[in-house]
Amino acid sequence: MTRKNQLAESVEQKSEATEVKRAKTNWVRPDSPVPSIYANQVELHATNWDFRFRFGEAFDVQTENATVMERTRVIMSPQHAKAFLNVLSDNVRKYEAAFGEIRFNPKEKEAAGKLSKPQ
Repeated sequence: MTRKNQLAESVEQKSEATEVKRAKTNWVRPDSPVPSIYANQVELHATNWDFRFRFGEAFDVQTENATVMERTRVIMSPQHAKAFLNVLSDNVRKYEAAFGEIRFNPKEKEAAGKLSKPQ
């Protein structure tokens, strides 16, 4: 690759990166409070045009078939879903750096620790 081509590619990459930069976002609150919801269950459906997240709260999880109360749905474009993935991944990484690894089953570590201790 010639130096001229490398420079042209570098300029193209910089211009693409510049296009992504946006002005600061100003959030506006509606007159009535926005409800906060808790979700410990999520279902994802994807189409060519969007990603659909269905959030719910599972209860009665002692049985084989847990019951989930649907709480809300969020629909995003593929571009927004990818941006969300990047932001979420970055924040999970920072959380784990500050507080330790997030385990899917925190009791596994506790149980393993009890089993390995001499009696």
